[in-house]
Amino acid sequence: MATVNDIKTTILKVAGNPVSGPIRALAGEMAEAIFELDNPSADTPKKVKPIRGTIQQVEKETRIMGAVEQR
Repeated sequence: MATVNDIKTTILKVAGNPVSGPIRALAGEMAEAIFELDNPSADTPKKVKPIRGTIQQVEKETRIMGAVEQR
């Protein structure tokens, strides 16, 4: 995995190595956010085990069998 400094230098390189401006000012915060996406903390919730033959579910769904409204 890349470090925060590696990500920051890559952001600046892709942006054309700006000397000043919003990209230069926010590059550090962007790098930290990307680093946190790659390295989630232990506080993140555990994923639900997928049912066989389906895509991995993030949370359980509740099925509604009847309409709530009346006509």
